[in-house]
Amino acid sequence: MLEEPFTISSGNGFDYFNNIKKTGDYMNSIISICSLVFLVLVCSMTVVAQNSNPINVSPFTNFGRNALTSFTGENMLCVSTAIVSTYLISKLDIDYAVHRYFSDNIDQYDRYTTLALWGGYVAPLAVGGGIYLWGKYSEDPKIYSAGCAVLQAAGIAQLMVSVLKAFTGRPNPDPTTFTDMREASHLFRFGFLRGGLHYGWPSGHLAVNSAVITSLMTFYNKSVPMQVVGVACICYMIFGVSAHEGATMHWFSDVVAGTIIGSIIGVTVGNDFRDQMEDSIVRSSRTQLNITPKISSRFSGIQINIPI
Repeated sequence: MLEEPFTISSGNGFDYFNNIKKTGDYMNSIISICSLVFLVLVCSMTVVAQNSNPINVSPFTNFGRNALTSFTGENMLCVSTAIVSTYLISKLDIDYAVHRYFSDNIDQYDRYTTLALWGGYVAPLAVGGGIYLWGKYSEDPKIYSAGCAVLQAAGIAQLMVSVLKAFTGRPNPDPTTFTDMREASHLFRFGFLRGGLHYGWPSGHLAVNSAVITSLMTFYNKSVPMQVVGVACICYMIFGVSAHEGATMHWFSDVVAGTIIGSIIGVTVGNDFRDQMEDSIVRSSRTQLNITPKISSRFSGIQINIPI
């Protein structure tokens, strides 16, 4: 076992491209980039019709501010927790133990992980886009705002994860590439694009889906069913991504870090859109003109109430 929990591999940033055939990760990185571009295009289409929105927000509302808030101030403690958890899980060989367990029991668990894999790719856009369109065409400001929150949370999470993966370069636990999996669990290739954008630290599946789920849990914070279903979905994603194909998709610490980072983003975005929706409702109630007919033995007419 190595003395240090992390092994830092040196070299230039083009090592990744020079090893395309060996790693087989080139197409996966293209898919990840295309997914991000597609998400941005879907969100950008909403700007054209913003004037007809039931509430004056879009998936881009406060995008930069919420992205910055997710990684500054009090949230820095949570980001630090993600980093420290990776260090400890790797140092204590928990990464290696989880990989070995699911690898030895692949026939028992792998059949239950397919939904986590493909659902993790499709769900963020399907859920966010579906809620957004539902709210837009039903002219329900609450549902519409929730859809905007989900799309923004997914976009921020995908963007942040892609940046982190580009610079940390952590390889996935692939027994066909590494002969010593314990040593491989400590390896980070810090640099630029030295490990691709698909596999790596943190897990994009957990970051994006946790952001989506926690944005809904925060937006509908008084809904008990939403909290229960949300926690259940995150727990299943943790299991599914950790166990997929004998734990060859991500190290366990990737999954933990992705969950923490995604949850920070989801809570930040969910709170912001819920506050905007509630403020809009309050402003709307204050600007309503109330006209009430008044009839009595001494007076008949109308009473007009104009909020000031």
